[in-house]
Amino acid sequence: MSTTDARYLAIAVSRILLWGIPLFAGLSPVSAGRPGPSLEACLDEAECVVVGRITQIEEKDFPRVNPEIHWGLATVVVKEVLKGHSPKTVQFYVVTEVEASYQGSTLFQTRRVGDSGIWIIDAQGRVPPASLLLSEERAADVRRILNPSGERGWSEPVNGLRISAGAASDNVVLVAHNVSRAYIYLPFSPPVQQTTVPPKPGFLQATAKSRDGRNHVLSLDDALPPSEAVPCVKVSPGKAIYLPGALGEFGFCFDRRQQLPPGPYSVVVTYKNQQAEGEAKDETGRPVRVTAWTGELKAPAVEFVSWEVRPGPATPR
Repeated sequence: MSTTDARYLAIAVSRILLWGIPLFAGLSPVSAGRPGPSLEACLDEAECVVVGRITQIEEKDFPRVNPEIHWGLATVVVKEVLKGHSPKTVQFYVVTEVEASYQGSTLFQTRRVGDSGIWIIDAQGRVPPASLLLSEERAADVRRILNPSGERGWSEPVNGLRISAGAASDNVVLVAHNVSRAYIYLPFSPPVQQTTVPPKPGFLQATAKSRDGRNHVLSLDDALPPSEAVPCVKVSPGKAIYLPGALGEFGFCFDRRQQLPPGPYSVVVTYKNQQAEGEAKDETGRPVRVTAWTGELKAPAVEFVSWEVRPGPATPR
């Protein structure tokens, strides 16, 4: 077996294990469905990440669209803080019940008193209902993810910015790191509607090289009209962020959108912006004009496996 074939098999096994996790993670039988965002994106957007155990859950309403999903206010005794500032106890909302009549496509996990592990708390004061509860033994892994500027393959900096790519089970995540001493207004593409025509190249493009040496050039987002200001996110000096989080997506699924033929690839992601006029939000949430980062970066190549995607029936909502 060649090195590439062995890697391909290893990734296949990891995917089977990944999809098997929800069956043993306390999911409601009716909650199985589309998986949630990647761990990297959840940690990047989290307000607080703590290690601890639920000691109490108070049944309490949480603003929700679907009345078949029930929430409670959990109290957790904190053993360790991995992100943010937290007292000895912290409270946040969790899903406590999913009614059997629920027909949605989102995967939910229910929580109960006694559950312990790593809690990822978002800006709404809840644990994202689709996120898996990590064991306390994964704390070291979480610390590495929360510090994405650590050891990994990076591009050379351009105008104070560098990028790095990483392959997940079925997508690629991209990290941008501000290595300058000034704030950088990082251009990003807002979520786009799925189209039936190839999108125009925007900020992100990937070249996927197959095992037989063929190159597939893929556009990962849609270009904005030249007359518009580029939407930006403010990145502090020394801070690294996951671009999928800023984009409103959780990794780039090349095979699903681009219909990349199944098989192993070496993928190089290019990040490029030429529009200096940008728009960000100030502390009050109002839009303000800023000078956007401009330049072109190429992340070091990462190994990625594209999987065959077959059309199926629509999932009821």
